[in-house]
Amino acid sequence: MTRKEKRLVWEERISSYKQSRLSIAKWCDENNVHESQFYYWKKKLNTRCGLFDAYLVS
Repeated sequence: MTRKEKRLVWEERISSYKQSRLSIAKWCDENNVHESQFYYWKKKLNTRCGLFDAYLVS
């Protein structure tokens, strides 16, 4: 999987989490994702995109 593909997958995962209204721990458990991975990518995408969270909220 290329870096771009990974980024797209994680953008979709974080979007799915936001829409689920579950806690991070519960969402990760239900989606077989390690919490540390989730936080890593959330931070990476926020740093890279800057407005990622604002985009998802609107």
